[in-house]
Amino acid sequence: SEGTLLGYFFPPEIPVIGKTVPIYSEGLLKGSLLALRFLIVVIGSFLFVTTTHPGELAHALTRIGVPYRIAYTFVLALRLLPLFETEAALVMEAQQARGIDIHTRSPKGIWRLIRYTFIPMVISALSRVDALTISMEARGFGYKRQRTYLYTSQFRFIDIFLLSFGVLCSLLLFVL
Repeated sequence: SEGTLLGYFFPPEIPVIGKTVPIYSEGLLKGSLLALRFLIVVIGSFLFVTTTHPGELAHALTRIGVPYRIAYTFVLALRLLPLFETEAALVMEAQQARGIDIHTRSPKGIWRLIRYTFIPMVISALSRVDALTISMEARGFGYKRQRTYLYTSQFRFIDIFLLSFGVLCSLLLFVL
């Protein structure tokens, strides 16, 4: 109960299940700042993922000491998430074309969603993982402790500047 009382989320005159929720100016300000921080993290993450080449990210992670198997796993997850998203959309469209209603929010509808969307997605994912495993084994992934790279990257002045700018912005957000 800090700040000025601005009103109620559920007015006291209208009986609602539970209690009325008061809205204070301080709570509204803190909530807005928290939403802004979350939005900045989401937008920053989106920009990072869309502008950074996965191979360069893996190389940078290994250069700072992350084992290349862990770095590759992280990069692989970033690469496969959009692929699985499009695969899920394709499976759902195929099921709708077959006349299966998977959008009903009942226990039976949830079961249909699991049965007709999730199970084909798991089967598709396992087939992709199997193909990826065969490809990695054929290329000798994990044969040596240190990985070699075709291209190497160098830490330049612009990298130091942008890293400092990012750290400064992050500190500024934490202070707010």
